[in-house]
Amino acid sequence: MTQVLAITAILLLELRIFAIWTNGVLQNEAVLNDYDRKDLVEECKDFLTLNDTLVMNGEVSVLESENANIAIMRKSLQEKEFVEIDYVFLSKCLFRTNFYCTPKKNQPNVYDVVLNTTINSRRYDQAKIKLKLQLDKRDIYSKDVVLPKLFNLSSVHLTIDGLKLTSTNKTVTLESNSFTLCCPPLRYPCNVVVFAEGHVHETRSKCYTHTTAQTMNYRLGFFVCGSEHYSNHFDVLINIVLQSPAAEGSTFTIVIIVVLVIALILLVSILIYVYRSIRKSKKHNDINVSPTAKRSPKDKDNEVKIQLESASMSSTKASKRRGKKQ
Repeated sequence: MTQVLAITAILLLELRIFAIWTNGVLQNEAVLNDYDRKDLVEECKDFLTLNDTLVMNGEVSVLESENANIAIMRKSLQEKEFVEIDYVFLSKCLFRTNFYCTPKKNQPNVYDVVLNTTINSRRYDQAKIKLKLQLDKRDIYSKDVVLPKLFNLSSVHLTIDGLKLTSTNKTVTLESNSFTLCCPPLRYPCNVVVFAEGHVHETRSKCYTHTTAQTMNYRLGFFVCGSEHYSNHFDVLINIVLQSPAAEGSTFTIVIIVVLVIALILLVSILIYVYRSIRKSKKHNDINVSPTAKRSPKDKDNEVKIQLESASMSSTKASKRRGKKQ
């Protein structure tokens, strides 16, 4: 009996030492890691769409795991409280579902936790996720992890020479045998693809210029975050209508006529303005001149005539005075 107790004490001591070596002190704990898309490019670490697969990892440690269970909980923007969306008993960890756990090797009572589910509702949009470790007497929670805003692939509208393409816009008419297809400004990297004449014209940029366009059906598409899994396309009939030289000459003639008419209107307006300014200035000068300066040439002739008559009369009177004296 003494030997059994001694062996039991040694085993307990070894377990305690091992717990201290692995986690400092083994305790009841739940940890949920941040959401991270390691399978995509760096700019898309938080990318998530409807019907996408949500994978999150965590870890729990318990002193007694016999009756313990782990639950994954979610609180959407529309929900006031966290709701339990799945759970698993630690005693049944190896039973694989959308939410499961796996015992860590060489670490007793420590478990890896995995959530692998499909985003089948917009309730995951910017939702909060956390783990709950449910024990006999209390519950232990992990920190909240906030999911990103769900990206809507159907909201991406490509443009062809500035014209927005939609699922209802099936025909485009162009006046050139080339066109430029572009992705709209997005938070994530977007690349365009042109399917034409049995060839795929793919670029690693947001725009692509196709220089050998002709009237035919094209399949124009895009993919986001460097993955064809996140893609969409549009079947579009492109009509090429090139203008003839005569039509181009006619258009040029019309432009010249319009320019000449506008220039003529401006010239007439300037002449009217100058005429009115000169007339106004002349009227102002007439008001400021002296009365003498205002007399006409006829008035001046009459004045000279009166002066001559006055001088003649004065001369006659003088002659008469001299005759009387004699």
